[in-house]
Amino acid sequence: VLALLPESLRSPVRARRGPLLPPGSPYAPSYYIQREADRRAWSYAEVNAPIWIHSGWRMGASWFTTHLLHRMSNAAKLNERTFTVIPVDLHTLGLTPESSGDEFVTQMAFTIARHVGGDPERMRPAGQLLWSLRLTYWMETEVLPRAGDGAVLALDHFEALAGHPIERDVCHVLRRWVDQRSLLPLWSRLQPIIVSTFSPATTTLGQSVHISPIATPAIQLEDFTSGE
Repeated sequence: VLALLPESLRSPVRARRGPLLPPGSPYAPSYYIQREADRRAWSYAEVNAPIWIHSGWRMGASWFTTHLLHRMSNAAKLNERTFTVIPVDLHTLGLTPESSGDEFVTQMAFTIARHVGGDPERMRPAGQLLWSLRLTYWMETEVLPRAGDGAVLALDHFEALAGHPIERDVCHVLRRWVDQRSLLPLWSRLQPIIVSTFSPATTTLGQSVHISPIATPAIQLEDFTSGE
């Protein structure tokens, strides 16, 4: 590299040696590279708006999201607010094409409970309600009351639901939660963040009717530029 530089630039150049992070490494703030999309994502975060992030495969969406959550957590501490992050990787829920909505909410409840507390068995007293209503009931009674001033439900690898029989119902549930945020103080604590490898952030209700599960435009992560 030094041999290819102009003579005037060779002497001050020093190669910084240090450990490299292999693919799949945990998020490390000192290695994070800012993108233009950071500004837009933060503008949503500041007003507690739902966020949908999508990118190509292995383009850093998980690191981007972790950096955003790290920044949001630091801001909450500075403002002396309690802040809860609930990460859910949908790839790890073990869904198969045959998985039912009941299996989905059971896995979701146990995953969420590990981070924020709450007893997943409390979904059972909801009786014969549909699985989507039971999950909403459980969020209201077990999760949000423990969330403090705010909670972020970060759903990574949302593409795991693409084409699944319950995909539309899950999107309906998320949209219901988002719409309730302006009506019910308890739900105003919840901020969904969806991370996926596909866009647009819509699901089909009928032949010509589409709905977004979060009602805000998606943030697309492009590849890094030469300047970055």
